Amino acid sequence: NWLKLIFTRWTQTNPQNAMAALDSISNSAARTLAFQTAADTWAANKPSSLADFAASLPNGDDKTYALEQVVDNWSLQDPAALAAWLNTSPAGVDTDLAIAEMISKTDDANRPPRTAAQWVEKISDPALKYNSLLRVLSQWSQRDAPAAENYLSNVSWLDEQQKQEMLAKIKTPPAKVAGGGE
Repeated sequence: NWLKLIFTRWTQTNPQNAMAALDSISNSAARTLAFQTAADTWAANKPSSLADFAASLPNGDDKTYALEQVVDNWSLQDPAALAAWLNTSPAGVDTDLAIAEMISKTDDANRPPRTAAQWVEKISDPALKYNSLLRVLSQWSQRDAPAAENYLSNVSWLDEQQKQEMLAKIKTPPAKVAGGGE
């Protein structure tokens, strides 16, 4: 707990120095705890700054964790700024995951479905792209089924069988939770 407290306070005042100090921690579990604490704190206070720092990290667990925290916090604090940052990010696994996470953290109450569908188009991983589109179309079809179906019919990267499978999934109403009521 003392390590978390130290890195929380340190990151609040000087996140770059806190991150640089991680190199002096030889115990991998303690280093991971300190990094995650610093990333959590930094993302809560200034996700744009953590985003820039995370972009400089080599691919791996630290970068993935930092970007998850960026998306979690920034999508709630300033989704337009997050979108602008993602537009300038290089294509790749981390950007794909960040876009998918942003889509999953928002719904058509705080962004138009067509906008979310345009974000899906930027995802390069086929499975992640498919699942993200399914999420968007499922939400969209609850409000405007004809528009969602029309969009689906014009998606060029899906074959006809995939379109029919997706159409069946978005037409199936979500299961009700037993005892949960409405």
